[in-house]
Amino acid sequence: MSSDAWSLNPVREKQGTRFLVALLCAVSFMALIAYAHKAAEDRSAFVRWRYQVIQLMENGRNIYDREMYPNPPVMPITLYPLMMLPPLLGAVAFFVIKVGLAILSATMIARMARERNWPISKWCYFAVAIMSLRPILSDLQHGNINILILFMVVLAVDAWTRGRDWLGGFEKLQDPPRGTLTSEPFRLDKPWASFLIGGGPNPETRVELVDNGTGSVLARVSGMEEENLRRVVLDLARHQGKVVRVRGLLETQFGPQIELADPEAIEIVTEAR
Repeated sequence: MSSDAWSLNPVREKQGTRFLVALLCAVSFMALIAYAHKAAEDRSAFVRWRYQVIQLMENGRNIYDREMYPNPPVMPITLYPLMMLPPLLGAVAFFVIKVGLAILSATMIARMARERNWPISKWCYFAVAIMSLRPILSDLQHGNINILILFMVVLAVDAWTRGRDWLGGFEKLQDPPRGTLTSEPFRLDKPWASFLIGGGPNPETRVELVDNGTGSVLARVSGMEEENLRRVVLDLARHQGKVVRVRGLLETQFGPQIELADPEAIEIVTEAR
């Protein structure tokens, strides 16, 4: 069936476009006024995060251990320029940016929804906008980052559907970073250790348990050529009582790389699981 099988009424479509634009403008303006009032009373998540982000970026304070900051490290780095603005101005700027990202996400989704350039009525977009208002307004009013996550996911899918996988960077940059990640020393007070690992099976990409005193490797584990993390259990009965470190090594810039759930989160247990 071709797109010529039906046509849309241009007059009604123009009305639908006007209604859609009017709806988005009116709702965005009213939501902005409500959010500005909320931010002025320090009731926005953005305002609550401001002190924490500034402490992290300027003083190196560990806001994850002390304040239980809820977002990944990329967020305070991204939000820092906005956090340097006066609280109300920064919160409003963050609100406007998220409105723009929501509109861009909706535009990309609408483009992907068109199959073989079949026409979709503007009234369909109007109906979708009405049904989507509740979750979008909820995120806007709370100052959270769900719309940012939505935008990144939609952008990735849109790039994939257009054959623009190069936007991920691997095709041009490959995987040049190499290095070592080492945990703080801790004592093996139980006979078993358990952790999650994934990545490549190569000896150049591995996780080691190292004696903190002598530097000797007590155990060595690599991945299994897959990104899904698997649980590894080590029998360390003969090393019980030693002070050790967990060390993740990446010594090659090609091929699958190692992924350790958290070098600080190795679990010492009394029995194998």
